[in-house]
Amino acid sequence: MPLAAPESQGQRITQSPESARSASHGCTLGSPTCAKTLCTKQPPRSWREPAPDQERPRVIVLEDLHIAGMLKNRRLARAIADVGMYEFKRQMLYKAEQVGVQVLLASRWEPSSKTCSRCGWVNEALTLSDRVFVCLECGNVQDRDANAANNLAALAQ
Repeated sequence: MPLAAPESQGQRITQSPESARSASHGCTLGSPTCAKTLCTKQPPRSWREPAPDQERPRVIVLEDLHIAGMLKNRRLARAIADVGMYEFKRQMLYKAEQVGVQVLLASRWEPSSKTCSRCGWVNEALTLSDRVFVCLECGNVQDRDANAANNLAALAQ
């Protein structure tokens, strides 16, 4: 009795997309554009692999936030609790120490959002609902978060 193909017996041979790709170089095997020996495409770097030195930051600035106070806001409490800020900070400190990157912790009392990143003027009247920072001294208009990021980046210098 001759051997029948699996399709004639009601079984279908399928290949998952993961097995169709070569794990070593990322191209679809058998495609005319890829010959395994001639392929020059580099495999994607895993997040677990260390980054080359030119891609690593020299300094990381973390802002120390008052998490307990933020958890009192009923609208944001669940999202803030799910993030796990302490664990993120702990991991950043640990991994930065492993690769020799300096970590600076900005004080929670540092007015990074209220200070102009160009001239240093402090807008004491700025509230959380104000999403745009407008400096009355130099005329700088910036997104509030971008302004705070610029101020924190200036701490690293």
